[in-house]
Amino acid sequence: MSHAEKTGKVSTVDINVSNLDRASILHAIRGAYRLGGRIIKVTYRNTDTPHLRKDKHLPVQEVIREEASKLIGAEIVSLEKHHTTIRVKNTERIDGYRLITTSLRRTVQMHEELMLLFQGHLYNAPMLEENHNAITRIVSYGIREMNTTSAKENSTYTQALGLIDKMADLMKYAGRDYLRFPHPLSQTAVKLSQEVHTCLILAEQAYAKPSTGNIASFSLRRDDLKRRLQSVVGELEGREAYLLGQTVGIVELLVDLVQLRMLLHYQKESVKKTA
Repeated sequence: MSHAEKTGKVSTVDINVSNLDRASILHAIRGAYRLGGRIIKVTYRNTDTPHLRKDKHLPVQEVIREEASKLIGAEIVSLEKHHTTIRVKNTERIDGYRLITTSLRRTVQMHEELMLLFQGHLYNAPMLEENHNAITRIVSYGIREMNTTSAKENSTYTQALGLIDKMADLMKYAGRDYLRFPHPLSQTAVKLSQEVHTCLILAEQAYAKPSTGNIASFSLRRDDLKRRLQSVVGELEGREAYLLGQTVGIVELLVDLVQLRMLLHYQKESVKKTA
């Protein structure tokens, strides 16, 4: 499906998206960008593509434009019937730590809106989608940066960005699923959602400052959430259990994120001792 020409760094990536659905085309272009391609050449035989979630067809070029608009530094330089070329301009470099903390802050904001949705205070979620798109931009840019530079900690930052990407997707899907049958969740379910939010905030604090106190606070709250969920699972409706299952999954991703932060911290401490 794809071919990359390398000259030290990835220069050109060719991808053929013929017969792919909308979501697969988005991910193919995003993958080429994250790989580090400076020129992304997209080829397609079909001029339209199925949008499976909405059960309709869209022009392939519209889908390409949609994804290019979400990629920092990307611009379409050639648009033909069966070929589109995207060029990625050089942008200001941002260090890995700042990329993680910025995307984590957006993740907390995204979950705040999801809680308002669950409580019936919102009837649509434009900010949920906007925050998801913002996180995708930051994550894609960050992974691209990690793939085009050679710092020792890049692989760890790439893993961390991938975890945040999954968290944002879980919240996006939970919001969309809620809006299919939009009526407020029970107080029990809302309280569990609030506990998930507390875990998010504590994990954000632990990432910013990986002290034993911050890490312990996150671990204790995560354990409390698991015990609370086990004790009330019989009280939840099937729909509530499904939605909470998606958001509680965020907490397990946070565990991995905090562990990666500890790894980075210990790596830096060991360098200081050997210096």
